[in-house]
Amino acid sequence: MDAAFFCDRFLEKVFYFSLRKTGNEHDAEELASEISVEVLAGLKRGAQPRSFQAWVWRIARNRWARWVRERRGTPVSAMEDIDMLPLPGDEDVEKSAITADDLRRMRRALAFIRSDYRTLLVAHYFEEKSLPAIAQSLNLPLGTVKTRLIRSRRELKEGMEMAREFGKRSFAPEDVNFINNCSRFGDSGQPWTILGHLLYKNIFLEVYDNPETAEALSLELGVALPYMEAELEYLTHETFLIKENGRYETAFPIIGKTAQESCAKRYEQIVPELAKLIAEELDIYAAACERLGEPVQGPWQSYEDAKWMLLMRAVDIHSWAVRKGIEYQYTKRPDGGEWDIIGFQTVDMKLPQPVGQHGGYMHEQDGLPFVSFNSFRFNFRDIRYRTKDFYGHQEIAALKLVCEGKAELCDPRHLEMLEEYGMIRRDGENWAPTIAVFRSDGEGKRFERFTKEEQAAVHDKARRIEAMLAEQYTFIRKAMEDELPERFRKNQQIWEMVNDHTVNSRGYVLEQAVRDGWLRDDESTGRTVGMWMNL
Repeated sequence: MDAAFFCDRFLEKVFYFSLRKTGNEHDAEELASEISVEVLAGLKRGAQPRSFQAWVWRIARNRWARWVRERRGTPVSAMEDIDMLPLPGDEDVEKSAITADDLRRMRRALAFIRSDYRTLLVAHYFEEKSLPAIAQSLNLPLGTVKTRLIRSRRELKEGMEMAREFGKRSFAPEDVNFINNCSRFGDSGQPWTILGHLLYKNIFLEVYDNPETAEALSLELGVALPYMEAELEYLTHETFLIKENGRYETAFPIIGKTAQESCAKRYEQIVPELAKLIAEELDIYAAACERLGEPVQGPWQSYEDAKWMLLMRAVDIHSWAVRKGIEYQYTKRPDGGEWDIIGFQTVDMKLPQPVGQHGGYMHEQDGLPFVSFNSFRFNFRDIRYRTKDFYGHQEIAALKLVCEGKAELCDPRHLEMLEEYGMIRRDGENWAPTIAVFRSDGEGKRFERFTKEEQAAVHDKARRIEAMLAEQYTFIRKAMEDELPERFRKNQQIWEMVNDHTVNSRGYVLEQAVRDGWLRDDESTGRTVGMWMNL
């Protein structure tokens, strides 16, 4: 027997033995190296054991016993405490380096072996199960287990000998942004608790319209197969991926660079006029409301601060009108979630910061009332970070009471929190909101009290705004149809989201309004711009 025989037949077994004894890969690599060095040194001295296997495992157990005493200061069990063999006086440094390199290659190869082969290797060599026991646990014929074990050993050996070429994403990950339509987040905060992970983003990009196996993905992203398999199963369960015939594919559309750039360039052509028309429409409407003594934004927030929210609402309202009121049906997800998402590959050109929207309806539950609270989230100049991202039902229920003039019914702790968030302020002995407040029966009846000239002016602006948006959405749809995979083209919910967000209508109009000076962005801008409550 020689060193080549040991490396071929025992190297991976020694590592599994070491991993089982130490419980972690770092220590296992160190212990396996020590065992292998001692075996190879013995062979160099001319050792010719009667039973090579028994000799190797005696060295392994003795070396482990010394390893435990040296590092942990505790003896091993009597069963393992076998007489120590004398260590050689001078270790062969070159052999030690070769053995350590072999161990590293073995560990790397194991990381990328398919799961069914890896299961057999672990069960037989690490867990020391017999082949009949493995066959019984896997419900497979013994002959099949033997055949697969031979193949798994061959694949392990080939993996150790090959130079694996990892994909570009393993060292240069890409980014992707997301938007979602949501009536309810999952109980664990899905989808946003998942969408922020860079690994997941690159998985989505890699298998978008390009189904791949777990093995191919592990190589492309440079992630060991056991970890990749676990992540893929998790993302499939959470409905971000689809698995068919052993291959994974992204379950939602990702808008590519070409389509985004095409739509964005056209949007840049129309946004100066579009933002100007919407601003004029809002000024006409606000002036008419002021004449009636009923500020459009309610009595507490200034019109200057309310413009941020009113501008975004106007973009949404006109967008909905162009889409002719198609009802959106949210997709039901795990953990009670109801949401849909679209991804956007990052582009080189400068695009406006997206404007999101949080909030909606908080239904009556646990003694808390129904509340309708919304907040546009402005990434522009990091305005969103002036306030919290999410608010609890108790806090918003207290805010509703303040808006209704019933602050005395609130828990003082909630009032303190709302004041800290900047959503309410002291008003003498009472509290007052700092957000816009609408009454559900107010806007329609108020518009009927406008003069005919005011009504006509508002209608004229609305007609021109919606004509521009209709042309833009036609352009968007054509650009998307040329790029979207066939399975997404007939999905009405996706088109609703595309119409909403593909070219970031809110962001373009917002930044144009700032450039025009219609929106004020300075130290006097309130913290709660973008927020409103419906009563």
